[in-house]
Amino acid sequence: MSKGHNKYKYKKRNRKGGAKMVEKSLLIYVYFVDIQIFCVNYRRALEVFR
Repeated sequence: MSKGHNKYKYKKRNRKGGAKMVEKSLLIYVYFVDIQIFCVNYRRALEVFR
């Protein structure tokens, strides 16, 4: 019986980890978009200076 209980605990922990992974991927996505926007603005600024 205790073995089954442990299995259930493990499953629960895994689900939480999955949620954390989603949060991480979202952060990385936002970070990536931020960098892209920054690059576009940087290029525009360079063109203006020329």
